[in-house]
Amino acid sequence: MLGVIAPPILVGLLLAQLVAYQLTIFSLDRDVAQGLGQNTRKMRLFLLLLVLILSAGAVALVGSLALIGLIIPHLLRLWMGQSYRYLLPLAGLAGASFLLWCDLLALLLPGTPLNALVSLLLLPIFLILMRKGQFYDAF
Repeated sequence: MLGVIAPPILVGLLLAQLVAYQLTIFSLDRDVAQGLGQNTRKMRLFLLLLVLILSAGAVALVGSLALIGLIIPHLLRLWMGQSYRYLLPLAGLAGASFLLWCDLLALLLPGTPLNALVSLLLLPIFLILMRKGQFYDAF
């Protein structure tokens, strides 16, 4: 299985490293990036595909439980702000609590695998986070 999953992950990591400078420019602001000559529409599409490839590889490699580490910190940042002093320890506690509640729910729903339940709950949030601007405007 690793032989099937590793090549897309390695290609994705290589591509991410190759566009790291463009990603830095892209993260500044759309107007600044366009002023520096970047085609923001193409770069946004490329980065979206890159994130999807790398996320799919991570989930395929370790299961949907990796989504907890991808999504819970982002949700906490929405409610807590950018203070990593509090965000880092609470992200671990919130992720563990979320997994505990999902496990309890999976036990109450006979025949429901934990991975499937975590995926059903977190994948919609992940897709919303991919469209970050609309997600943050909603709150």
